Amino acid sequence: MSSTGIVIAAAQITPVGHDIQANVERHVRVIEQAARQGVDFLVFPELSLTGYERKTASQNALLPNDSRLVPLRKVTAQTGISILAGMPLSSTGKPLIAALVIGAGRDDVLYTKRYLHEGEDQAFQAGSGGPLLLLENERIALAICADTSHPEHAASAAQAGASLYVTSALITPGGFEADTAQLRSYAQIHGFPVLLANHVGETGGWLATGRSTFWLPDGEIVIQAPHDREALVIASRNGSTWQGRVVLLS
Repeated sequence: MSSTGIVIAAAQITPVGHDIQANVERHVRVIEQAARQGVDFLVFPELSLTGYERKTASQNALLPNDSRLVPLRKVTAQTGISILAGMPLSSTGKPLIAALVIGAGRDDVLYTKRYLHEGEDQAFQAGSGGPLLLLENERIALAICADTSHPEHAASAAQAGASLYVTSALITPGGFEADTAQLRSYAQIHGFPVLLANHVGETGGWLATGRSTFWLPDGEIVIQAPHDREALVIASRNGSTWQGRVVLLS
């Protein structure tokens, strides 16, 4: 871990559809690899623990205290890393699309997707967002995919004092340019760095385009993953300077 600033990373992966156990095991291996790279906060894509599987969302819905998530708690305790994992959250009625933040020595933080894509309401209900995540002297605003299509979401994060804006997503080749142009504009308008954690490969019948990215407040890309490989996109802050690197996952 960095002693002078935060090291944040996107985990660009291809989940196994419907298989929570296999995905937890994969998350553990990726977390261990990220910890060896000195990462403080590791962000997985939207619904990373199940894959983007609308049809089975209800039967695969989880609660934060689900015993199947214990390996994630153990590995974060062992490594000292904090992680964000995507999951369908069990709720009254339809599940919510959630981001669960687990970290050593800290309470869980739960964020639920506020804005749904067209068709997602058939399987999910809209959530209420969540608090800023306080980590390594940063105030991190969380978002999930379609949340970033609404400028008021990023504006609200800025008004709350966010110093970083982080989104887990499923973005396809056809939507990538428009979606990332919007993320870049949020960095420029609000003056905070932005991290995108995207899927790569097929999930739930959708082809994700990878290219997870970290932008500076001026909109410059610091680092971007390839479109066709599982990878860590790592951004390290030292004072006011950010540096990036990509580590391909094994």
